[in-house]
Amino acid sequence: AAVAPHVLHPAAALPPAVAAPRWAGMTEAANPVTGAWAAIRYAPEPWGTALEARVTGIPAGTRCQFWVTGTRGQDFAAGGWSIPAGSQRGWYPASVPFAAASLRGFEITVGSRALVAIPAR
Repeated sequence: AAVAPHVLHPAAALPPAVAAPRWAGMTEAANPVTGAWAAIRYAPEPWGTALEARVTGIPAGTRCQFWVTGTRGQDFAAGGWSIPAGSQRGWYPASVPFAAASLRGFEITVGSRALVAIPAR
């Protein structure tokens, strides 16, 4: 009888799925010179900060880098991606190993060229 619930409902035997982060903050900015726009959302985690970026106005095939500025003005590479052809992708994941409270700003770059700078809130 103890096995019957797992036979009737096999999903009950599976471990629970990992919950998506609850976003503690979100900010956005645009650069009229480059035409780029970005929104950044972030959530504190035990190991640091989970981040996601959404961008528009950047040509397909462009390889972007995502930078985070910390409390003391240090820039950290948090992630990178290539803009896909034909469609806008959702949110690009990234992370940094320090607290969300120490985030001061974000920047999306191509090489050494800044496409858009986004202040943290």
